[in-house]
Amino acid sequence: MIPFRLYVISDRRRMGIDPVATALAALTGHQAALQWREKDLPESALRPDLERLRPHLAPEHLFLNGAVDLAAELGLSVHLPESGITVTSARERLGPNARVGRSVHSLASALEAARAGADFVTFGPVYDTPSKRLFGPPQGIARLAEVCTSCPLPVFALGGVTLARVDDCRSAGAFGIAAIGAIWDAPDPSVAIAAFQERLLPWS
Repeated sequence: MIPFRLYVISDRRRMGIDPVATALAALTGHQAALQWREKDLPESALRPDLERLRPHLAPEHLFLNGAVDLAAELGLSVHLPESGITVTSARERLGPNARVGRSVHSLASALEAARAGADFVTFGPVYDTPSKRLFGPPQGIARLAEVCTSCPLPVFALGGVTLARVDDCRSAGAFGIAAIGAIWDAPDPSVAIAAFQERLLPWS
């Protein structure tokens, strides 16, 4: 079972002068997980951030995006882009006990991730959001419901999910919510996380 319903994704451009300190202040006291998604940084720049984060977050609550070798070295969970390394290859590198998430943008990709042994998927973008326009128009609630109904994995709704939209995602069958802007653009990210957690609590 995935031990969280809120999957917070980093964006250092929104997180102030010290993104690690911002993340830790926001997450302290909450059960949310964190995906460190600074894909444009080299591993040499990622390592010190992760070494600061690792003592404060359980391995099943700290995911590194894409960099499987570094995740294996540091004992972290990993999140794989849809077009990146396969789940099978990541499992071979990380071992059977690591948690592996996968980004998907279609039902076919979600089913493939399930067959390959991923632990969960993020699906989106459900709603319009600047950070996900690269992946095309929003998928919408009906497409989210199709994936949630047909995929045996926990599905996290991603892309433009605000607090007001949580219930719609829940009704569509989402296991949880993945959030970037709704957290880091908030006046107080910790308060935003608490509000999402309160709304997500009935799901547990």
